Amino acid sequence: MPADVQAMAWVREHTPPDARFVVNSHPIYGGDMIVGVDAGWWIPFFTGRRTNVLPMAYGGELAADPQYAAEIHALARDLRRRPLTDGQGVLVDLTLPETIERLRTAGYTYVYSGAQPIAGPGGIPAPDRIDTARLRTSPHFRLVYNHNGVEIFELVTQ
Repeated sequence: MPADVQAMAWVREHTPPDARFVVNSHPIYGGDMIVGVDAGWWIPFFTGRRTNVLPMAYGGELAADPQYAAEIHALARDLRRRPLTDGQGVLVDLTLPETIERLRTAGYTYVYSGAQPIAGPGGIPAPDRIDTARLRTSPHFRLVYNHNGVEIFELVTQ
């Protein structure tokens, strides 16, 4: 979406190179892989920043760190608060105290919610989505970008 292209430029210009983003994601293949469900998945390619979602190829390639995929899966399970084998869509609440601590410990500093979930043939009918309404009311998150459906929040360090 054009709004996501504009947001990627904002991310490059207004976030540090070591910023880490939590993006909307969903388990697929019975929980064997985690995929992005909006343009947040493209942040590493367009901005050089890291996200909680690996490139799709991770399921068939060896990583430099053999524990990396396991860590990504554990984070996804912890954020959605359900097993990865449960494919039903979840409204993900990042404002829970244990979730905030988990994000801080893992080094995540931003949350990106894209303009539109990926849809179409082969898409996920009801993917997990981050509950941005809760982020807007939490003292732990600050809305730093809001344009044409894209929202970016900073995790406020306390």
